[in-house]
Amino acid sequence: MLCRVKYALFVVVALLVGVSCQRPDEGNLDITLTVRCAANMSEPECFTDVKIEPGEVSYVVRAQNTMPLSSRFEEDVCLRYVVDLYEVTSSMSVFVERQVFFVEDQKDDADGILDMVEATFNVNPTKYKVLFWCDYVQGSAKNADLETWFTNGWYYNTEDLRKITYSDSVEHVTNNDDKQAFTTVAEIDLTSYSDKSQMYALTLPDDSTIADNVENSNDGLYYRLDRPMGRFKCITEDADDFLKNGESEQDIAAIVTYTQYVSAGYNVEEQKPNYAVPTRKFIAKPTIDEDGNFVLFSDWVFVSAMQTNVMINIEFYDGDYVINSDGTIEGEKISHFTGIVVPLKRNMETIIKGHLLTTIYTPCPEE
Repeated sequence: MLCRVKYALFVVVALLVGVSCQRPDEGNLDITLTVRCAANMSEPECFTDVKIEPGEVSYVVRAQNTMPLSSRFEEDVCLRYVVDLYEVTSSMSVFVERQVFFVEDQKDDADGILDMVEATFNVNPTKYKVLFWCDYVQGSAKNADLETWFTNGWYYNTEDLRKITYSDSVEHVTNNDDKQAFTTVAEIDLTSYSDKSQMYALTLPDDSTIADNVENSNDGLYYRLDRPMGRFKCITEDADDFLKNGESEQDIAAIVTYTQYVSAGYNVEEQKPNYAVPTRKFIAKPTIDEDGNFVLFSDWVFVSAMQTNVMINIEFYDGDYVINSDGTIEGEKISHFTGIVVPLKRNMETIIKGHLLTTIYTPCPEE
């Protein structure tokens, strides 16, 4: 549930924002605007399987009733909501105020939606955009460090929600779901509330709000935050064959390299990736997930509203290995797979499967 200390934190947030915000025209501020939001914590829907066989890679659309894999968290975390208000002028959106809230990672039994967050602003009768961002930070909501998490997150630089980028911590993220994030944007027109003789107290969304990101619950309407990313997970089907010779699962290391441009930033206002890097590499150790799968690695990637493909090379090593300054790797290689195309879709899951520890796949060059 929403941590009670948010009310004490809110005072601090307001003070911090008051120093940095630049309102175009404060006027009389006769409107109190409250926006309600909640992250959609349901597991990502199944998208497709990437089946790696010797000599070929096949893509199989997964049945929609297939149960998705569960999320995995390696340490104590809580959710951080960032709600930024922007005033829309004739030429641009101008930042007004930021509010930050912390919520325990507790799902609603009925629909997987967390307790709602309510942010209240004093506003003018004009047009606004509200940018919502939610991610994980270390620790519990009761002990969340507001000064640390006010502008930047754990895995994301969030000083400007229109220019989110990865933090240095992302380089060390392996096989957990701490990288998950949730977002949406609301466009709000208050120009009809221009009667200066009245005071208005509005709570949005309401029954007149028409938007794809509005949901209803027993507690009323709210803006739904969805993942702006897709997840892929690599599950090997030959772990028993590999380990029966006395090998240890803890000695296996997966080195995954993105070989084409891959997203590395996101614009909440436009709801799309806005930055990409030509390559990125991460190292993962295998885990057994809650569903009993032997997971070699996983990752979350920002994607557009449509399908996005990433291309990866995978190398598996046994025991010690060394990554040289030029990117080459020295060690006892178990297997490798190059040129694997992984289709991703927003808020959905792609599974890479195959006998990955006992076979090698390299695509044949086109003739």
